[in-house]
Amino acid sequence: MRSRVDFGRMLNRLGLTGTGVEMGVFNGEFARQILDTWEGRKLIGVDTWPPEGLAESVRARMQIYGQRWEGWHTESLKAAEKVADNSLDFVYIDADHTYQAARRDLGLWWPKVKPGGVFAGHDYWNGQRDPVTKAKRTILNPTKAQLAEMNFGVKAAVDEFVVQHGLGELQSTKEWPSSWWLRVPTGKANV
Repeated sequence: MRSRVDFGRMLNRLGLTGTGVEMGVFNGEFARQILDTWEGRKLIGVDTWPPEGLAESVRARMQIYGQRWEGWHTESLKAAEKVADNSLDFVYIDADHTYQAARRDLGLWWPKVKPGGVFAGHDYWNGQRDPVTKAKRTILNPTKAQLAEMNFGVKAAVDEFVVQHGLGELQSTKEWPSSWWLRVPTGKANV
């Protein structure tokens, strides 16, 4: 997968055409990209959309997909509690990008993906986004103090999770910001 635009086609090639979750939908752009190329049965979009009517706007845009899309306006923990372990073909995490939140989401959603499924996410980097210029500054090997201060700690959280659980080789796209993914081992143990 060179770009996350290829995600739906990759899932098709792997025969993963059941149900998946996108954790962090925002305006629904990536959900639409998935559904336009993926032959799957259902994509569940989970987000805590801000109160400015974004949830309603996304739901209206997604109506063209009928029963193939379902939006859950809730937080990660509550959504994960509604999903059975080993039931999803994939999870794509693109929610809170802080190190602590990314670690939490990895732990919550890993058990939900069935063996042979795909565990993936977006914004695979560590760093800070300057609120004035919107520029990104990457920190390759952050200290624990830097992790606590930075806006984005996804790469550190994902890399740590993969090593800690012996999950093998992690893949990433070549675009910026990149996506990460791995195929869930057939002998998967829930963590």
